[in-house]
Amino acid sequence: MEREKINNITAYLLDHFKEPLCIEQAAQLVHLSPSAFCRYFKKITRRTFIETVVDYRIDYAARHLRNTDMPIAHIAFDSGFADMSNFYRAFKKRKNLSPLTYRKIFLK
Repeated sequence: MEREKINNITAYLLDHFKEPLCIEQAAQLVHLSPSAFCRYFKKITRRTFIETVVDYRIDYAARHLRNTDMPIAHIAFDSGFADMSNFYRAFKKRKNLSPLTYRKIFLK
């Protein structure tokens, strides 16, 4: 039962991380209230739901920065970020590099 819950949440994240997500939708998947869902998710993953969503988005963006020549702004919005400053801040926090610097390292 527990494995099924977390698998449903993970599948939902993989399918929808690029879209605006809300905790209420994810909570409904596993028939929990939003607050119970947050506690459950953090207990299982040791991360908040939002941290996990941002990590999926950053990983997706990093893969595209390494493997494509798409403009950084396009990658940011395609990854699910609503604005560039939020993308740059989140990327730098998780990768310790700006997206442009990250891309330049992989172009060498």
